[in-house]
Amino acid sequence: MIDKWIYFTLLHLQIRLDMSTDGPCILFYMGCCPDTVWDAPLKTCVDCPHGYVGMNCTERCRYPYFGKRCHDVCKCNEETCDHAIGCPLNVNRLLKWVFYLLINQVITCFENLGDT
Repeated sequence: MIDKWIYFTLLHLQIRLDMSTDGPCILFYMGCCPDTVWDAPLKTCVDCPHGYVGMNCTERCRYPYFGKRCHDVCKCNEETCDHAIGCPLNVNRLLKWVFYLLINQVITCFENLGDT
C-alpha cells in the first residue's frame, strides 16, 4: 500500500515538474509562484493584476487593502473602496484644491509685482 502511495506521489511530482519548467516555483502550475499567473502569449509568469493576489491571482484584495499585491490602504468606506484602484477620486474636492493653488499663485505673482 505504501509503495503505491510513493509511486503515485513521485509520478504526480514528475508530472508537476514537467509542467512547471518555465517559472521559479516548481511545485505550482507552470512554475508560477503565488501572486503571479501564467501568461500564455508571453510564455512566462507575470504579477497579478492590481487588486488580486494568491494562487493564479484568484483572490480579490480585502477591504481596506487595494492595488498591487494589496499593499495600499483605502481611506474611504468599504462601499466606495475599489479592490484595484482604491478610493474614487472626488472631482469636486480636486477642483477646489486646484482652484486654491491657482489663486495662491496669482496672489503671490501680484505680491511679487508690487516688490519690483
